[in-house]
Amino acid sequence: MVKTTGTVTELKKIWWVKINTKPVRKYALDGAFFPYRVKVRYSADGTEYEKWTSLWDWKKWYGNIPEMGSNVSIEYRFGDPAIFKIVR
Repeated sequence: MVKTTGTVTELKKIWWVKINTKPVRKYALDGAFFPYRVKVRYSADGTEYEKWTSLWDWKKWYGNIPEMGSNVSIEYRFGDPAIFKIVR
């Protein structure tokens, strides 16, 4: 894995995935959390990439959502820079 930095260009709330954070609820959205997908722009090997995080990366954004325009650390695969993950 190779490290670089990227910029958050877009955030999208995933409304159709509801995560309950409380064991007992008083009403339907009590303690509900809706995860986000994050779109990141980064460059690797002289090529610009702008990609979304996968749908299954929502777990890492619980309570720690990056802001628009902020810089984040990126790790991408050496042979295929299009495959990446955001490192906290």
